[in-house]
Amino acid sequence: MVGNQNENSRTARYGAKWAGTVTREGHEEEFNMEDLQIGADGKLKGSGKDEAGEFKFEGIHGRGEVNCTQTYKSRKVIYYSGKINEELNELTGTWSMQPGGNDGEFRIYKL
Repeated sequence: MVGNQNENSRTARYGAKWAGTVTREGHEEEFNMEDLQIGADGKLKGSGKDEAGEFKFEGIHGRGEVNCTQTYKSRKVIYYSGKINEELNELTGTWSMQPGGNDGEFRIYKL
């Protein structure tokens, strides 16, 4: 798991719209997120909607790393692990249907 940000790390909180893409079996799928918040306390929280339905997005960040989950109303969970850029406006890495797996790549970015 990723720890909280250290004193020298930049932090931000965004209440703007975000978008994302995931690569699945060579195809790119898009989704939107509303009100993604990246807090100084090392937590991420947001919500969104894609072809599978509405979801909550929650996780932690620190030292340039990020670990998150995307949980649907149906209780289906997708796991994300990767990097967050210095400006705290883009997340990239891998996603999986199982913790620690790798089913493809993702990119989440502020619009």
